[in-house]
Amino acid sequence: MSIIVLGSNGQLGKSLKDQFNHHKIKAIFLSRDEVNFEKTEEIQKIHKFHPKIVINCAAYTNVDGAEKDKETCKKVNVSALLKLSEACKLSGINLIHISSDYVFDGNSKIPYNEDSNTSPNSFYGESKLQGEKIIIGSQCSATIIRTSWVYSEYGNNFLKTMLKFGAKKKKIQVVSDQIGCPTYTQDLAHLILNITQDIKNGVHKNDVYHYCGDEALSWFDFAKRIFKDAAKLGFVIPNMIEPVSSSEYKTLAKRPAFSVLDCSKAERALKAKKSSVSNGIRTSLKRLSENDQKL
Repeated sequence: MSIIVLGSNGQLGKSLKDQFNHHKIKAIFLSRDEVNFEKTEEIQKIHKFHPKIVINCAAYTNVDGAEKDKETCKKVNVSALLKLSEACKLSGINLIHISSDYVFDGNSKIPYNEDSNTSPNSFYGESKLQGEKIIIGSQCSATIIRTSWVYSEYGNNFLKTMLKFGAKKKKIQVVSDQIGCPTYTQDLAHLILNITQDIKNGVHKNDVYHYCGDEALSWFDFAKRIFKDAAKLGFVIPNMIEPVSSSEYKTLAKRPAFSVLDCSKAERALKAKKSSVSNGIRTSLKRLSENDQKL
């Protein structure tokens, strides 16, 4: 059964490659150079591989950039998914798609479950929600996973940004009034791999699921945890980390103040184990340190 991973050069795509290689499972990894979601006609290229499963990691993820370049964001996160879900429906392909906690407005005081009201407060969040609706409306066989605050040793993410700042600045400011659950992409990739094996065995989990880290933290708390472990491995860290409010740290796009996800449905139906924030931070830093990967 052939498996395609779209968006293979992103941090989740690279983590999937690690997981598939580790478990000796074959998959075809296609980068943006091979299937560019900005050119929706390129999505038809997947048919030459005759896949039974497509894992879509391709997305426009620049939250602030989306406010300035709505056209590109919409092409990648919405229009391309119309073509992809149609292709999957027509060819009987199982789609695994990654969505975001940013489909919620962040006004809740309790973790969001899959049935909570969606109300994005950014164009990026709106595009991810529209993408979900398109996939569900197509009636293709699809598993949608909403996740949050993804980080790893790969790509651009909060952990690596903090290390970059720490190496250059003695003092950094980090937002302290936005709460979420950091998710290590290797753990998310492992869950996705397990879903592919369920599909191979004829068990289809066509639904929306939440998956994230096992701790709710502010960005400020997350940064402190990163630097605490980074110092032990010899990374340069700042002398001071100062908490600031969202109102003090202006961004083009509004972020949810609270985007903690309730993962109990995935824990039951997918036998998912929430991503360990402690282990994820340590493993990411260890791999960056050992492999001398560029920040």
